[in-house]
Parts: sequence; C-alpha cells; structure tokens
Amino acid sequence: MAEPVTTAENAAADVESKTRASILPREPYFREHADSLTFVGVRRVLEEELGLEKYALDPHKRFVKNYLEECLEAANDGQVSNSAEGDGGGAKFVGGVPSEKDKKESNTAGGQIMRDCPVS
Repeated sequence: MAEPVTTAENAAADVESKTRASILPREPYFREHADSLTFVGVRRVLEEELGLEKYALDPHKRFVKNYLEECLEAANDGQVSNSAEGDGGGAKFVGGVPSEKDKKESNTAGGQIMRDCPVS
C-alpha cells in the first residue's frame, strides 16, 4: 500500500509545476541571453513572477537548473520553441555552471536584463 503524500511533498510539487509554467514561455528570452544569465538570476525572476519570497526557490535550484537546461536543449534541437530562430544561442548557459568570476560579472548587469524579461 502506498504511503500518503505529505503536505511538504504537495507544496514542492506545486512550486515545481508553477515554475515549469513560468519557464517555458520565457525559453526564447533565456536562450537569446544565455551568455549573460545565471541560474541565481533566473530563480530570482521566477520568484518575483510567482509571488514567492526571495530565496524561496533556492531549495528547488536543482530542479530549476535541470528543467531550464532541458528546455534550452530541446529548443536547440528544434523540439520546443516559441521563436522561429534556432541559432543555438544557449550553449554557454546550458553547457554548465558559470565560473565564480562569470557569476560576479553577470549578477551586476544580469539583474537589469532579467527585469526586462518578457512575461507571456
């Protein structure tokens, strides 16, 4: 017999579901600005969009990273995209975690870029 699902598991599943719904329409933007984005910056924008407290997605950072990479890779393969352009611009972002130097440099400018992220 299966164990009952806890409230914490329901909450985590709900956050992940909402996060998926927020990432997918922004995939073309994330792909276009992949060289200047950080996963931290993406989480902060998603938190703001979802009406969550700052750092609320930090416990879900592995999920956010994996799902974003999955979306960008699928778009690069031509499987998912709201954009007609398939230039593969997400290679730097998808390729791995930015170095500490890259994080520091992109966090200062990246915040402004992310605020300009279109919301569908």
